[in-house]
Amino acid sequence: MHGRQQANSARIAVTTGRWGTLARFLARLASISSLNNRQQRDQLALADELERVVHGGNAPVSGTLRGIDRKRKAAIEEISRRILPAAHASVRGLLNGVLEGNVVPLPHDQLPQSYVNLENGVLVERLGVQKPIAPLLLFNLLTLMRQRPFPFGRCPVCRNVFVRVRRQKYCSPSCTYKGVEAARKEKRREYMRALMRDRRAATRRR
Repeated sequence: MHGRQQANSARIAVTTGRWGTLARFLARLASISSLNNRQQRDQLALADELERVVHGGNAPVSGTLRGIDRKRKAAIEEISRRILPAAHASVRGLLNGVLEGNVVPLPHDQLPQSYVNLENGVLVERLGVQKPIAPLLLFNLLTLMRQRPFPFGRCPVCRNVFVRVRRQKYCSPSCTYKGVEAARKEKRREYMRALMRDRRAATRRR
C-alpha cells in the first residue's frame, strides 16, 4: 500500500479494501477535536489502529487491547505517547484546512523520502523508508487527497469528516434526516417571510 505505486496518484479504490480502511480511519482521526479528554484505553486502541492501518495489519475485532502480549502493548503505549498526537495534529490540520477552503502548506519535513523510476513506460514511485508510522501516514493521506473527485467531505450537520460515496453530503442517515429537516424548515420560513412581505406591501397600497 505504501512501498510502491504509480506516480501522479493512479486511481485507487478509496471506499474499499485497505485504502478504504485507511481513509475511514483518517476521517475519524481528523474529526477528533482533541486527544486530551479521551480515556487511556480509547487512546491506546486508537494508537493500535494507527499502527495497523499504516503497516497493513488487521484491526482488532473488539476495538480493545485485551489479550495482546506485553511487548506489543509497550510498543502501542509508545505510539500513543510519541506518535499519535503529532499524527493527529497533522491529519486534522491538513484535512480540515482544505475542507474549509484554506491554502494549507504541506509538511515536507515530515514526509518520507521517495524515489521514481520508469518501469515499462510507467513512472513508479517508491519510498526510501518503510517503518516510521507518521511519515507513512502523511504520505498515504496525500495519496488519498490527490484522488478525483476529492474523497473526503465534512458533514454540514455534525461537522465530522467522512469518506464520501459519490455525491454524498452527510456522514450518516441520522445527519441526513437532520439536514433535510433543517432545509425544509428554512424553506418554509423563507416562504412565510415572503408571504408576509407581500401582505404588508398590499396593505400599504390600499
